[in-house]
Amino acid sequence: MLDAPVGLSKKVPVALDLRKALDQANEGERPDLEAAFDAHGAESDSKLAAARDDVVGAIEATVTRAFRPAFLICAGFAAAALALALVMRGRRWA
Repeated sequence: MLDAPVGLSKKVPVALDLRKALDQANEGERPDLEAAFDAHGAESDSKLAAARDDVVGAIEATVTRAFRPAFLICAGFAAAALALALVMRGRRWA
């Protein structure tokens, strides 16, 4: 957001609203990052809309990367459990 080509009069309020949204995330709530931009006219300001897309996209990509290892571990355990269930089912019928 600091690098966005948006005027300071919009950059500061948006940054403060983004901070509030991230505080929501720290409390376990799902933050509405786009609302921080939309409340300050992102629909009518193309530079602000572009900044919104960049910031929200970057945060979502970071979150996705952060949870990828946990997802892969869970998927591995699920595959192992399924394989074990199939093996045990085969032994019961044999």
